[in-house]
Amino acid sequence: MKIENIVVSNVLGVQHIDVALGTPCTLFSGTNAAGKSSLYQAIQMALTHDISRAELKREYKSLVKDGAKAGSISITTDEGTAVMDLPTGAPSGWSHLNIDAV
Repeated sequence: MKIENIVVSNVLGVQHIDVALGTPCTLFSGTNAAGKSSLYQAIQMALTHDISRAELKREYKSLVKDGAKAGSISITTDEGTAVMDLPTGAPSGWSHLNIDAV
């Protein structure tokens, strides 16, 4: 699987990132608290549906960036797109990992 595009909005420490990956290897760098680990965790959540940072559904709101009402993650690969929407509280708004054929 090759990741082609990453879009993350209002998740953990990431306000917004939209990056197309055109090289075999991409390195993200930045100062402390720039959002590097948050970006990694967002990619992991969307691709694996592992939400280990929030043990209970009512804690999903802790994954949304402070001050935002909702967050979203979209990872496009050569095999499809994984999408995850994070609500600010109501678990009924949760969208499970969704892989669509490209």
